[in-house]
Amino acid sequence: MNAQPKEDAATRASLELLYHISRELSSALDLSLVLRRVLLLSMRNIGATSGSIIVLDEQERPVESAIIVGDVIHNHTTQRLRSTLEQGLAGWVVRNRQAALVTDTSTDERWLARQYGTDQLGPKSVVSAPLLTREVMVGVITLVKPERDFFNTEHLALVQAIADQAAIAVLNARFYAESQHQARLMTALAESAGKISVSLNLDDVMQGIVAQTSQALNTQAVSLALIDPSDGKLVFRAATGVGGYSVVNYRFQMGQGIAGWVAQEGEGVIAQDVAKDERFDPQIDKLSGFVP
Repeated sequence: MNAQPKEDAATRASLELLYHISRELSSALDLSLVLRRVLLLSMRNIGATSGSIIVLDEQERPVESAIIVGDVIHNHTTQRLRSTLEQGLAGWVVRNRQAALVTDTSTDERWLARQYGTDQLGPKSVVSAPLLTREVMVGVITLVKPERDFFNTEHLALVQAIADQAAIAVLNARFYAESQHQARLMTALAESAGKISVSLNLDDVMQGIVAQTSQALNTQAVSLALIDPSDGKLVFRAATGVGGYSVVNYRFQMGQGIAGWVAQEGEGVIAQDVAKDERFDPQIDKLSGFVP
């Protein structure tokens, strides 16, 4: 006799949660803030003790993330979550574009055991759902309780509904961050162009260029080399970052190192891990003391 009122109360609670999440996220444009809000609201309302959100770019690579264990927010976790996307439950959710309910992680091969802070070892109950909007995979949310059989299909449906709400907010925040990044780039280009047009001191111009580039791209080090027409060698004329002054005036051959390869081939390159790139020459890093 009491089942119907309880179901109605649960439905109302779920609708109120989704309404509050929608209001919380509608005005948020800071991506890290959006992620924390989504996680905290989700954990609080389904009884999870830890959770994570991974945000993906257009190639479905992790670009931002948030992990909360208890009341502790963990930062700088995106790189650590790459293995979860490659081998863990979150990766399965992304590849299959469907939510997953695991009642006992010790019996599910998709679960990749990992500790964050005070996270407990042993069997857990987990729900994970994709953040999808207009068929675009935006990310994945995973919520954990350190006991078997805690979550059920109702929790799974609620988490998926939360993920659907969050996907739009995350996508908007990601677009906003990208637009701000582009604005910084355009400002840097404009300022660099302005300095080039008014300055007669080449060293000042080049130092201004590397400084603006570093600020626009949020990098730890930038260097600029020119080809010396007298002998065809490259010469670092400006640099920023730790030990940047040490490499200024350093001369090296065309084809030497990644910078020399770029100059020789006349095309740009992205090296995700220089230690594994055969073009990399550590000699320059020995001068500056900076290891990329």
